[in-house]
Formats: sequence, structure tokens, C-alpha cells
Amino acid sequence: MRASIPAVASVSFSLILAATASADTDDEVFLQKLANDGIREFPHPLVQEGHSICHTIDLGPSGGGYVPDVLDRMSQTFHQWLTHQQTADLVVDSVLAYCPYDRDKLNF
Repeated sequence: MRASIPAVASVSFSLILAATASADTDDEVFLQKLANDGIREFPHPLVQEGHSICHTIDLGPSGGGYVPDVLDRMSQTFHQWLTHQQTADLVVDSVLAYCPYDRDKLNF
């Protein structure tokens, strides 16, 4: 039994749309969480920053990804724009949106 090209293309297109919709939803949820935390203006792209935070945490303590250290570095870097609490909110919201498998590392 052979699938027609239009059927295969339709399924492929549907899968692409589903993946894109999921990514957009994650970004929208992340940005809404930040807005709820009072983080609306920031000199760096917030979605990119959220993914970067998760990447750093994924490196683990030996790679600089120990959450309290990440938070301290970010607080020093972003002190002009964010309070310490907002920086903590940015880290937590990033993990919840983009790397929920790292939730157990948020015990700071």
C-alpha cells in the first residue's frame, strides 16, 4: 500500500505546525510569567535568555550550571534592569517553561 504524495505532505505539514504551535505556546507562557513577575523591559531578548539559562543549568555544576551560582552571576550582570527577586523569577520561569526536567535544581 502506497501513500500518496499529498497525504504524506499533509501529515508532514501538520507535524511542523504542531511543533511550531507548541514552541510558540511555550514562549507565550514564559513571557506571560515574566510579565506577571514585573519583567517587561529588558535589553536582551527574553526568550533567548530563557533558553540560555536552561543550557547553562544543563551543563551542571562543573560547567557553571549550579543554580545559585547562575543566579549570582545574573544578578551581578543584570542589576541595572532587574532586582535580585526578578532575576530569581527569570531563572525559575526559564526552567518551568523550557527545561522542566531541571525543576529539582531550583532548591536555592
